[in-house]
Amino acid sequence: MYKIERQEKILDYINKKERASIAELSELFHVSKVTMRSDVDELEGKGLVNKTHGGVVSKDIGISSEIPYEIKNQSKIKEKQRIAKAALQYVKKKDVIIIDSGSTTFRLVEGLPDEITVITTDILLAVEIIKSKKDIRIVMPGGEVDKTVYTLEGIDTIRFFESLHADKVFLGCDALDFEIGLSDRSREYAAIKQAMIKASAQVILLTDSSKFHSKLMSKVCPLEQLDVLIVDKIDSELEDKCQSAGIQVVTAK
Repeated sequence: MYKIERQEKILDYINKKERASIAELSELFHVSKVTMRSDVDELEGKGLVNKTHGGVVSKDIGISSEIPYEIKNQSKIKEKQRIAKAALQYVKKKDVIIIDSGSTTFRLVEGLPDEITVITTDILLAVEIIKSKKDIRIVMPGGEVDKTVYTLEGIDTIRFFESLHADKVFLGCDALDFEIGLSDRSREYAAIKQAMIKASAQVILLTDSSKFHSKLMSKVCPLEQLDVLIVDKIDSELEDKCQSAGIQVVTAK
């Protein structure tokens, strides 16, 4: 496991459990205590956790921290590329699509066709579309910039999505559980995703299997609100649950 992927998983674990010891983490992730202390030091330096004597606690007990874009973008790169490539079959000319912010949805940019409208909160994604010189109309909401993940958030962002209609939304997620559905680290981002879903005729989720069977504080939507789930791999229990709910499951090759 690469360091940057390990640090993402460490942060996920701490945010879920709220606190952990260095010994516990080093055993869980199969690294030395010296390596684990170095990982924790880096996470603390980025303002994501607080160190304690012999351990670490989440930055805000009961509230999970957003993982920086640089960490997200460097984990499971090949899986995310395959997932995005599989999702492109759902994008047609003249479509009006919403693209959620995230390191998996970001990879849609390379294959987007001309003559579509893209609505997004993701600043880096919008810049990449501009740089591509494609004939794509870009629409962005108002709101406040989250400098951690380079995206727009806030009440103005939510109201923007409440006022429009799109053919499809391509969502990312932080956690997916077949009992409670999608959940997020942040109430603000959960509310934005909810508004995106309500604005769209078709809901397409792009996620890798590391997000399965996990729950975070803020609910986004039940599984039944998805139309399509695109993943790198999926266990039979979750696949059966999705198909029973009428969700098309696509495994990216």
